[in-house]
Amino acid sequence: MKRKRNLRGVRGGSAAALGLCLALALGAAVDARDRLSEPFLQNPGPTSVSVVWFTEAKGRAHEVRVGPEQRVAAAESRRLQSLFEDAASRLPKGHPLADLSDPAPRRRPVWRHEARIDGLTPGESLRYFVVDVDETGETRASDVHRLQPAPPPGQPLTILLTSDHQAKPMAAANIRKVSEIAPRIDAIFFAGDLVNVPARASEWFDDADGASFFDVLQGRATYHLETRGPSGRRSVLYRGAPLLQSAPLFPALGNHEVMGRFDLRAPLNEQYHNPKPRRVAERWYLLVEHLLNPLGDPGLRERWIQDASHNARAYRDIFSLPDDAPGGERYYFKRFGDVALVSLLAARIWRPMTPRFGRGGRYAEARADLARPDAWGHGALVFEPIGRGSDQYAWLERTLRSEAFRSAPIKLVMMHHPPRGLGDNVATPFATPQPDFVRDARGAPTAVRYRYPKDANPLIRDLEPLFIEHGVDLVFFGHSHLWQRLRLPGGPHYLESSNVGNTYGCYFGERRRRGAPFDLENFTLGGDPYGLAPRAPSLFAPQRDETSGAPLPCVASNEMTVFTLLDTAARAVESYVYDTNDPDAPPRLFDRFVLD
Repeated sequence: MKRKRNLRGVRGGSAAALGLCLALALGAAVDARDRLSEPFLQNPGPTSVSVVWFTEAKGRAHEVRVGPEQRVAAAESRRLQSLFEDAASRLPKGHPLADLSDPAPRRRPVWRHEARIDGLTPGESLRYFVVDVDETGETRASDVHRLQPAPPPGQPLTILLTSDHQAKPMAAANIRKVSEIAPRIDAIFFAGDLVNVPARASEWFDDADGASFFDVLQGRATYHLETRGPSGRRSVLYRGAPLLQSAPLFPALGNHEVMGRFDLRAPLNEQYHNPKPRRVAERWYLLVEHLLNPLGDPGLRERWIQDASHNARAYRDIFSLPDDAPGGERYYFKRFGDVALVSLLAARIWRPMTPRFGRGGRYAEARADLARPDAWGHGALVFEPIGRGSDQYAWLERTLRSEAFRSAPIKLVMMHHPPRGLGDNVATPFATPQPDFVRDARGAPTAVRYRYPKDANPLIRDLEPLFIEHGVDLVFFGHSHLWQRLRLPGGPHYLESSNVGNTYGCYFGERRRRGAPFDLENFTLGGDPYGLAPRAPSLFAPQRDETSGAPLPCVASNEMTVFTLLDTAARAVESYVYDTNDPDAPPRLFDRFVLD
């Protein structure tokens, strides 16, 4: 469990505070790019909230100034050990790590600063800014933003529902258009896949393409999108929007927040694509425990198993989230105004359908690896058990029965992987891969294949009955890079709103997915999201079938991008579409439904 110090604000009369005030008054240089991120808000409580930001140097002092009296809260600072760069990183020119030729990763210096602001009044918004003093004594202040504790019940809120940014081409345009429709965003619910490779620092802070995670959501992006509208081709600069500075972020952990086997000799991309099941790492550990851990230190044991299987260290290092669940910050519950938010860990590694480039695929191991079990990929392995009998399921059941959840006017569950849907990523059921071994006369494997039984999908088999029983209003997810809407009979609305310009297709009507190499019994070819009829957009269909011209119940495009807003006062979920080929046009509301 990550330890956080509770930092109470003090009046700005200390010598340190006076020194900082004097430095500011004398006109010390202010350069936003000296910070890896602008400050952002985390984990608000009834009378408190955390302010977090990052720098590349340790500095002498880091503080937050709050309110008209500029009361001071000192930040706790620590260097992160989970962030790296390698030869595949795209760093700004001139950065010391910009021209790495060695494919092995190098740890990047990133310092995280966090101050907990206490003594706040529910419903009150205050101005704040952060101050950094570097090693030479030079003082730099951020822009002024606003903070507030968690909203009280009954306060009207506008919440952005988004996912799967991953520095994709339309992420900056998408967030820019959010700010045009909703000048005030009270929170961001992010259903996973924030970046591509979570251990690569530049994807979070300063990717040279100009669409790193924090830059897009803090209005510092510099992404040029090539469009081909009626007036011809043109390049449009999108900077995203400064949302995170004043709206707390609540993410769910997706497959792109999980790194595979840790190896300082292997490039980051290779590590990301090489997770192993925890049970396999535990077996390996038992073989070497007497050498590595003769005293039985449980911390050393857990670290070794994570290194040998998979981990979410970068994600957990970067964010401060509720950590009272068995999974710590990997899944959590938060009451936010009238919304009860349950964020689940429903994610698995993405594998291609068949072995590719010598690496095992979703349905079979690579032939060249059959004699080397340590090289097996184990199919599309699920990172955390979520079905009945797991710690996460037991916690979810307790949470849904709690007074804090039951009394909320709006009950929302967020997770990355869709239980059902029209996207390519749900064709294979979300089930633990079950291996089938084909052996020769000597017992040596000649093939290793994986099945994913439909009736073993815990998202449908185990979670959906809980959603119905406990009156969940909305299940929000991502992963397939499209917009779609479904309704579970007698239960919640299902919504994916993750289209930021990197679609993998919408399979509806006559359009069929490519078949799995075998086990077609458990593979959904198309048109049927496991028995649910898709809901058409309520106002108009942004896309039509290319052959029949019929309106589509989804948005899956590399030219249009979609975002969704939850209006808690009206209990309304509103989705907007923006055509990037017409950059001067406003986004259009194409779907609206009310949580009944």
